[in-house]
Amino acid sequence: MDARRAEAKTRLFTMLPRSVRDLVLWRRLRSDPFLAKRSMGTMCVTSAGMVGGQGMSWGIPSGIHPLLVAVGGIAERAALVAGQWVAREQVGLTVSFDHDVTDGSPVARFMARLRDLMERGHGLTESR
Repeated sequence: MDARRAEAKTRLFTMLPRSVRDLVLWRRLRSDPFLAKRSMGTMCVTSAGMVGGQGMSWGIPSGIHPLLVAVGGIAERAALVAGQWVAREQVGLTVSFDHDVTDGSPVARFMARLRDLMERGHGLTESR
């Protein structure tokens, strides 16, 4: 299907009343988990940092995905680095897992790895 036809179908679908969209979409997604995965993926990321104003903010994500991440605001806070307390920028991050899908041990390893990558600034380059 070309992009124009897909866009036209999407536009038509969004013009339907919400009750009709919910009936058509959610009934099918609930009955076919493989279609739900193909359509919506396995994780959801949202940002709460833009509404917090000054200081660190965080949120409690909710949804139907097995992994939900809410990225909050960035604030300067005290952190223990190599035995010394120093001021560092920190981001508020809330991660929610569906324990019916994922066991606690892989979740703990994932979170440790994510924290390590974020602390090292993995993938970021210095701007000059």
